[in-house]
Amino acid sequence: MTPDEQLEDFKTHINLTYYAAAQGYNIIRNETSRNSVAMKHPVTGDKIIIARNDNGHWIYFSINDSSGEGGSIIDFVQNREGGNLGAVRRSLANWNGSKPLLPPESYVSRVEKSSKDRHSILRLCTFLHTVEEQDYLKSRAIGTKNILGHPRFTHRIFDDPKHGAACFLYEDGQGVCGVEMRNDGFKGFAQGSEKGIWRSNCFKADQNLVFTESPIDALSYHVLHPNYHTRYMALGGAWSEKTKLLIELAAKKHPGQTITLAFDNDTQQLLPEKHEIKIVNYCK
Repeated sequence: MTPDEQLEDFKTHINLTYYAAAQGYNIIRNETSRNSVAMKHPVTGDKIIIARNDNGHWIYFSINDSSGEGGSIIDFVQNREGGNLGAVRRSLANWNGSKPLLPPESYVSRVEKSSKDRHSILRLCTFLHTVEEQDYLKSRAIGTKNILGHPRFTHRIFDDPKHGAACFLYEDGQGVCGVEMRNDGFKGFAQGSEKGIWRSNCFKADQNLVFTESPIDALSYHVLHPNYHTRYMALGGAWSEKTKLLIELAAKKHPGQTITLAFDNDTQQLLPEKHEIKIVNYCK
């Protein structure tokens, strides 16, 4: 095996979630999806997101590093253990021959490959902060602690500290797929974003599901119609076939009996007639 082939083998065949677990990192289950794994070191506090690119390489992004640290397992080892490339090569060769036996729940054996655009969204997420107060949302009368700190919305609203924008993460069946950003004079999605659904926290005792166009509409609806047993989901604007499928899945998983479509009273046809949604069949 040539030196380049050996490095390629390390990047492709050493499961980075397994390697990180062996270094003491723990999986954050509620932030992990089919194509990204969140892990945190209990001593150093270092938090990372691990994924696989379309070449099959294991890659990571550090959430604690403002410089945007990330890369392959080569970068992971070099940034934490130091040494030159030769030292990293020897360390990983030794690992391949004598890696410890870990319990299956400490790592993720299969992480689905994802696109370059999705990686850019995951990297952007590492720079965002969860908040219980947000200046722009305060200007909309929905950014105070009693709203954003409500159990329904904790860890669902983010702030971009560089630009002061309120940020909302959209998800699909494979995890986070887009970021909506809102600030004075600015409204849009981060480059590389794909269609998905933003959601509030969801609980088993929920009785009501409210669909809105935007997360800001959902927060406003919550202020106007407070109900501890209502969950919220936003579609992010215009319709797509993917949106239809995500709505149907969300409705099917809804444990309650009421679904409300709280869309803007404007001329936009958010739900075209050709896309029939049989939500009623999913309600219990």
